[in-house]
Amino acid sequence: MQKFHKSLSEKDRRHYAATEANKLGYGGVTYISKLLKCNHEVITRGKVELKQNTQILKNRVRRTGGGRKSIIEMRPDIGETFLKVIDASTAGSPMDEDIKWTNLSQANIALKLKEKGFGVSITVVKQLLKNRKIVYEKAKANHPNRWSGNTRKWNFINEVHLNPGKVKKKEKEDTLITNKM
Repeated sequence: MQKFHKSLSEKDRRHYAATEANKLGYGGVTYISKLLKCNHEVITRGKVELKQNTQILKNRVRRTGGGRKSIIEMRPDIGETFLKVIDASTAGSPMDEDIKWTNLSQANIALKLKEKGFGVSITVVKQLLKNRKIVYEKAKANHPNRWSGNTRKWNFINEVHLNPGKVKKKEKEDTLITNKM
């Protein structure tokens, strides 16, 4: 019974414990809470949910808004600090100020943010970078004329030659040989 209880999701644990406590009647909450090593308030909450027939979405374990809030939501100044951290190691195209890159890895950015008082994971750094990409895409939408030239149309190249001049020379020789035949 305990192994089965541990294998369930948070919502299913509440409902299972509440169902078992209801079967036992008086004293069932205390007995089940000791048996399953869970708080009696969890069982009581499960009973309320079952009694009200609360329809929590099938694919959700918690209600909407449940869980810890993201540091991006809690500390709006993290965006400015993030930009300051990557600013020192950011380079860009001298021809277009919209093209920028950094030589810091996501882990290094997370460490530098931690030094500034923001204990964040690589996942948060990815979210911050994604937010920057959204800003980048908005800038692209606001100024389509800046993005219409050939400089932004990158194509995947199948082959890379270390000495392209020799390759062209060899191709000319091959075409001469095939023409002679």
